[in-house]
Order: sequence, then C-alpha cells, then structure tokens
Amino acid sequence: MMMPDELSPKLRFPEFRSHAPWEAELGGKLFDQISDKSHNSDLPVLAITQEHGAIPRKLIDYHVSVSTSSLAGYKVVKPDDFIISLRSFQGGIEVSRYTGICSPAYVILRSSHPNVVEFFAHFFKSPEFIRLLNVNVEGLRDGKMISYKQFSDIPIPLPSRAEQKKVADCIEAIKDVISAENQKLIALKDHKAGLMQRLFPPLAEGAISLNISESATFKHWIETSIGSHILEVQEKSEIQDQYPVLTSSRGGLVRQDEYFEESRLSKRNNIGFNILPPDCITYRSRSDDDFYFFNENTLGITGIVSQYYPVFKISGGNTKFFLFLLERYARYIGVHGVGNAQRVLSLNALRSVSLPIPDSETQDYVAECLVSAERQIQVQSRKIDDLECHKLGLVQQLFPRQAFS
Repeated sequence: MMMPDELSPKLRFPEFRSHAPWEAELGGKLFDQISDKSHNSDLPVLAITQEHGAIPRKLIDYHVSVSTSSLAGYKVVKPDDFIISLRSFQGGIEVSRYTGICSPAYVILRSSHPNVVEFFAHFFKSPEFIRLLNVNVEGLRDGKMISYKQFSDIPIPLPSRAEQKKVADCIEAIKDVISAENQKLIALKDHKAGLMQRLFPPLAEGAISLNISESATFKHWIETSIGSHILEVQEKSEIQDQYPVLTSSRGGLVRQDEYFEESRLSKRNNIGFNILPPDCITYRSRSDDDFYFFNENTLGITGIVSQYYPVFKISGGNTKFFLFLLERYARYIGVHGVGNAQRVLSLNALRSVSLPIPDSETQDYVAECLVSAERQIQVQSRKIDDLECHKLGLVQQLFPRQAFS
C-alpha cells in the first residue's frame, strides 16, 4: 500500500496549526505481534467484544466452556494491547484494559513506541479505518481474519505525542459526557420499570398464575380473557410491494429496508402478507426465549408484515394501556407459547390469556403515567444519539482523510 505524502486533519487544535503535517508509519513499524503463552491458565479469559473491547468474560456474563488443555494454548494479553478479531472488519480493532488470556485465533498487537494508546484506540474504531480494512483486505466477509502481515502494510497517521494526547483527550471528553447521559437513560428506564411494578397487580411466584392483590389499589381490577378486547385485522396484500415491508423487533416497529442493510423480504414475493394499518398492533409469533414483543404502528403509514406476524387492534379499551399490559406480563404470556426449540404464540393462544384489566378511567391513568415515562426515555435516547453523531463528526475531522485514500 502506498504511503501518503502528507496528512493534515480538517480540524486541528490552535497550538498545532503552525506545525508540519502529520507523518505516517506502517502498522508493522508501530506495533509488534505478540504470541506470549507463558501463563499457568490462572489469568482471566477475555472476551473480545465490539462494545467493551477486551474484557474478562465474567464481567459481561459470557459463559463458554474451555478445557484446561485448551487454555494452555491461549495468549497473554496486557493492558493497552490491541486485538484483531474475526469481526474487526465490522467494528475495528479492540483495545484491552486488562491482563488476561485470549484464544490463539486472535492477533495481539503491542505498541513498539511510546505513543498515546487512546489515540490509536479511537483511530482503530473510526468508520474510515474500518472502511480501509474492508477495501484493502480480501476475503473478510468469507470469515478470513486480518493477518499481522496485512495490518503491517496499512499506513497509520502519526502526529507528535502531544497532539496525539490532545486528540485523544478531546474524544474522551465527549465519551465521558455520553457515558453520563447513558447513566441517566438507565435511571429513566429503571423509573419506568418501577412504575410498571406499582401500577399493575403482581405476578404470582413462577409466573404460572396471576395474583390480584386484595388491597384497595387493585380491588377494581378483574381477571379477564384478553381476547374480549382483541379484534384481528385480516387484510392481506394483493400485489407485490403494495405497502412498505415492516419488521416488528424487540426495539420497536421499523421499515425493513432501514432495519437490514439490504431489504431481504422485499426482494421476495410479499403478496399475501398481513396489512398493518396505523395504530394497529403486531408481534412476531415465534420466539426462542418465550418472550414476545408487541409493537403499535405509529409510523404514520400503512405497511405489510410477514404471515408470522399477527395483526390486531384493541376494542373497548385504551390501546396504550393494553400495550403496557402486554409488556408488564410478558413472562406470564410467554408460557402460553407451544413448541420445543422455537415456541409459537398464535393469536388464538394470546386471546386465551387472562390478565387483570381495570375500568376505563384507570386504564387512562396508567397509560398516561407510563406514556410520560416513555417520552422521557425517548427524549434522553435522542440526546444520546445526537451526542454520538457529534462524536462521529469530531472523529472524522480529527483524523486526516488522506490516511484512508
């Protein structure tokens, strides 16, 4: 790969603007490959993740059985080492904050110069560097991992240590803000979960029956078959691509061409798909874990969903209340699915489920409380998304694009 003549980031801090352009050095000149197996299998086994970097498996509840004889061949990883994984073409190269061991399949990189680790940690995760990996390394999508030799031929931008630190500190500062905002988001979600616990009658132990409290709080709630409030929508699409194909996921209802990189189902015959009008509800009737997620069509469009996604609307009740009701008793509803490896909850099975339902005034009150809590979560989520976009923009300007040509 040709080395760039000079590297100049679009955004440079004032104290460095009069300095010469950045230099570049090949990866193999900056990082050594490490294959240290001198351990007694007593170090924590590290999981190599795109979200947490290299982290002890026990810290993220990651359980994979490994024999003692296999552990003997694992490589030692030290803090500030970088690890190339099979998924680096998707998420970049990961950094470790821990001493541990990892599978010998991974390529471990250790800086051979006294550079600022955080600078490279951000560079190796930048979208442009990931694109560079995809452009210049063949066979990645077929499961081929980036080799040390291939990494060694990639030009890496190399400003002075002082400028490395300035760039790293800037990105770390906004990361700290995002982390703090994420903690606020967690608190808001916990608040909503607490409201759900207080506003609905509790489940009995084992989630096999309901336990409507005799306290005044729930004395007007009556255990009722939810089928009396479900009105199935049975319209089917009659022509190909009559409406946009939608996907009902754990994260909500989205257009399928936005959910997947390529719209898989829209390329297939979608005549006979279930039509999902606005304000109606759908869910994936198949589950691997006995949880089913119900989503209302609030996209403002009519869409279509696979035949595996029943469509219904609420009759004689507050739609938002019933959505929260289905969410609150998701574990209880899940036991009504049938099957072995993959459980199925048909619409008829859902209809047969009895749940505690109050009068309309209480439904409105419960819905109002929880909608308000959800709005706060949505506002906070959008704030975090905006900060992530700001961080991405900074990264794109703080690293020179010439490095990626």
